[in-house]
Amino acid sequence: MEKAEKKIEMGGQAVIEGVMMRSPQGYSIAVRKKDKSIKIKNIPYKALTKRIKILGFPFIRGVITLFEMLVIGLKGLDYSVNEWEGQDEKDAEQKKSANLGSDSPAKEKRQISVMGMIGLMVFSLSLAMVMTVVVPNLLTHFLGFLPFFKKTTGAAGHLVEEQSPLIYNLISGMFRAIVLLLYIWLVSFSKDIRRVFEYHGAEHKTVFAFEDGKPLTLENVRAYTTFHPRCGTTFLGVVIIVSIIVFAFLAKLITIVYPPFTEMNFIFRKAIIILSHIIFMPLVAGTSYEVIKYGSRHKENILTRLLVIPGLLSQRITTKPPDDEQIEVGIASLKAAMAIAPDQTEPSMTILAPGDALK
Repeated sequence: MEKAEKKIEMGGQAVIEGVMMRSPQGYSIAVRKKDKSIKIKNIPYKALTKRIKILGFPFIRGVITLFEMLVIGLKGLDYSVNEWEGQDEKDAEQKKSANLGSDSPAKEKRQISVMGMIGLMVFSLSLAMVMTVVVPNLLTHFLGFLPFFKKTTGAAGHLVEEQSPLIYNLISGMFRAIVLLLYIWLVSFSKDIRRVFEYHGAEHKTVFAFEDGKPLTLENVRAYTTFHPRCGTTFLGVVIIVSIIVFAFLAKLITIVYPPFTEMNFIFRKAIIILSHIIFMPLVAGTSYEVIKYGSRHKENILTRLLVIPGLLSQRITTKPPDDEQIEVGIASLKAAMAIAPDQTEPSMTILAPGDALK
């Protein structure tokens, strides 16, 4: 009996006026230029989880993959901004040269340095921890001063996490979801962000068509939905659900391991709990990744289908219907990523004329 061919799972993200797609051989960033051509940068890359065996173990691989995608995503955004802004700089430079009769070279493109990339990652992760861990936890604590929660929990004046861990973390999880959705909803009013969400929709449609084995034509890709269960937005929804369970268990575990904890000063107790939540976020992320992976292989499983519902609903904000030009960029990026040769070691560039990606 022949061994079934392993299905290739493509991933990607929207960038400024473009789409980035990642394949097992590397990733490609396709950007629509103002002259309607599509410029593609192909970067060969083998995932750390494939290069170092221990990093490919369950629960560890999810955290590593997320950090990898964060780095690759920032590089993709930086490249797309350079390409989009670079067109304006090139036009301005050409006009200036024409007026002055100068043959001076065009301005060198801006790039994020290694330290700049590290600083941006640290800032982004710190802000994420504050908005999704610290703020929801404190909001839940002060919500406990309402009379309803005093009667429900029996707590003296406030809702105490270590006394009512499940109720506390259910409410905290609700605040976490509200904070994330409110942020996404507010930024969606930006015209530029809406364009990114449209390219996000193009990425999802293209991946759907590829996974179904359909030829990547406008007609085929256009027919698919923009809501994909493996999207990063869906992942965040699963993270919220998993965090409720993990954090509820964690609060109870602290009191079991160290009973005097309940007698400590409130500020120290809250600081320890919030710090423990941050420390255990990699476990939450790793578990959530495994849930998404399992769900992608067992699409008919009722539990996994229920878990991805919040993420699919939130994609009504983070994805928008793309036009045909945006779909073409998604197709160009996916084809380029799949065309990266296993033995390729250096990045390459391709420029496609309008319509070439559909041939």
